[in-house]
Amino acid sequence: MLLGDTCNWDCRFCVVKTSRKLAPPNPMEPENTAQAIASWGDLKAVDTLVHLGLDVFSHNIETVKRLQRIVRDPRAGYEQSMSVLRHAKLSKEGMITKSSIMLGFGETDDELKEALADLRAIDVDILTLGQYLQPTPLHLTVKEYVRPEKFAFWKEYGKSTGFHYVASRPLVRSSYRAGSSSLRPWSKKRPARLLLRPIDRSPVFDSKLPCLILDVYLCLLSDMR
Repeated sequence: MLLGDTCNWDCRFCVVKTSRKLAPPNPMEPENTAQAIASWGDLKAVDTLVHLGLDVFSHNIETVKRLQRIVRDPRAGYEQSMSVLRHAKLSKEGMITKSSIMLGFGETDDELKEALADLRAIDVDILTLGQYLQPTPLHLTVKEYVRPEKFAFWKEYGKSTGFHYVASRPLVRSSYRAGSSSLRPWSKKRPARLLLRPIDRSPVFDSKLPCLILDVYLCLLSDMR
């Protein structure tokens, strides 16, 4: 996370600390990061990010269209997220885009198929699917524990719709094996830029070929100032 360990959004699936009144940023925060964050809230910020040398632009739709207002902060939205991903893809030739969906909120198969079709319609390359787990009693309850066989089905279904890579397992998270999984489909065409330790440890960056893989979250900075 940037600008501290507290978020000013209030998504009902997330256990990150939240507050509408955030503490001032650490004065040691890199100036270029602060400038990028200060511009968030419109598509010009997306232009800035995709031209920073990213290998993968990641922004999560989190759930299907019907459940957006229940699961996500009211300031987030399905069409908003699709717009961000579409703009990232169009802003830079060859930009790889990625999104993630949690299962277990009560979504139907048809709703999930619609979401995958919408992501492919804007040429999203990488998809991760994982089981939602309720972090505290104050968060949304789990409506369904999706069986591993169903996750396997969604992996094959996603690949059949044109995603270059699909990670679909109960314990997959949005940054699941980001360094290796995200770039694997292009490994024969692009040099590997991120080496991965075992899954419970942090990635190791190749000093000669640094890689930036960002999860991009839209924030309304007017609420943070």
